[in-house]
Amino acid sequence: QQVRDLFGIARKIGIPKVTLIGDKRQIGSVEAGKIFEVLQWNGLPTAEMTEIYRQQTPHLRDSVYKTIEEKIP
Repeated sequence: QQVRDLFGIARKIGIPKVTLIGDKRQIGSVEAGKIFEVLQWNGLPTAEMTEIYRQQTPHLRDSVYKTIEEKIP
């Protein structure tokens, strides 16, 4: 319902494009996070971000990549 309202408001005020950012694999995903999986399942075009920017040191960045690749038990 919230996403439908968001798109309705955007249309009413003349915003031609809405960009949603999220992660369907997010731990503890609730209604707001689940919408990304539902939209993707229904054919919404998506882009995938593959570069890590938050972790500034090579050691931390490597840990994040290993976690993403499920190489950490």
